[in-house]
Amino acid sequence: MAASLGAFSRLFYQNCRIWSVSTTRPGLLGSSSQPKLPWMQDRKEFSEDIPAKPKRPLTSFFQFTSEQRPKLTAMEPNLSVTDVTKRIGAMWRDLSEDEKEVYRLDFESRREKYTEEMEDYRSRLTDEQLDSMSEIDRNKREMKAKRRHKSEMKKLNKPKRPPTGYSLFIKAHFNQQPAGGRTREEIKAQFKEAASIWHSLPDHEKQQYHEEASLLTETYREEMEEWKRKMEGEGIST
Repeated sequence: MAASLGAFSRLFYQNCRIWSVSTTRPGLLGSSSQPKLPWMQDRKEFSEDIPAKPKRPLTSFFQFTSEQRPKLTAMEPNLSVTDVTKRIGAMWRDLSEDEKEVYRLDFESRREKYTEEMEDYRSRLTDEQLDSMSEIDRNKREMKAKRRHKSEMKKLNKPKRPPTGYSLFIKAHFNQQPAGGRTREEIKAQFKEAASIWHSLPDHEKQQYHEEASLLTETYREEMEEWKRKMEGEGIST
């Protein structure tokens, strides 16, 4: 059950968005004749025309980590990931400066090689591929910035945005399903089934979910106002 709920939380908003769009554009899901929207495109599909980049070299410490981790886990297989990381960190700190210098020089050598490989790689790309690669990199930076901002707001206990009536229905439908492990595809199928049921419901049956969402939205607005006042009082920019 825990695994299913974990998968549910990862897929919930993604699938709500997909199936919401599918009702306004019939045939969008499962139809090869309909072009995928940018946010629906698979990462591999989006960059399939761009050759794989040379791999960026590991820094000195991470190169040391990649060498020591398999040795340490082989000797002590019961160590947790956290303990392994702590052990390796301590091992790195215990190295002499001369020993660390070997790793630093190796990193500089690998970085120079990487720079040459990247120059050669970019010289082989067409203008269209370069534009696509720039767009992918820009999207990655934007997503990273959004995740960082979201993480910072979470640490500041920013109230969570409330679900819509549609989202509440999807969640309720999912929770009515039998408990037990479900695959990702099974969960997607259940979302799709729930979306189909929702869009066939008469308005008066949807109303209870919309009303609950409205109450949650009012509570959210009040909590946000209080949170903003608190942040302003502490001199924190949001």
